[in-house]
Amino acid sequence: MLETATKLDFIQADSAGNVSVKLTKQVLNGVTVISGVPHRFSVAPDDDLATMLAAVNADLVGVGFPAIGDGDISRVNALVAAARGGA
Repeated sequence: MLETATKLDFIQADSAGNVSVKLTKQVLNGVTVISGVPHRFSVAPDDDLATMLAAVNADLVGVGFPAIGDGDISRVNALVAAARGGA
């Protein structure tokens, strides 16, 4: 049976405080990846992160993939906070 997954592949902050995120939307047959399509977004220093993540998750769910997992959201939140000068 085919399943879908959303995997956090890449996250990076630049010196201006922008954070780039690359997810992969995967179609799996058991543990075998049949298809992997990138889904990218970036967060600017003045973007509302909660609104951005809600929009990305709505888009993912709308095309049949699971929302970003809680652990991956925590990683994104932590890097955005650090890029904005927080801890």
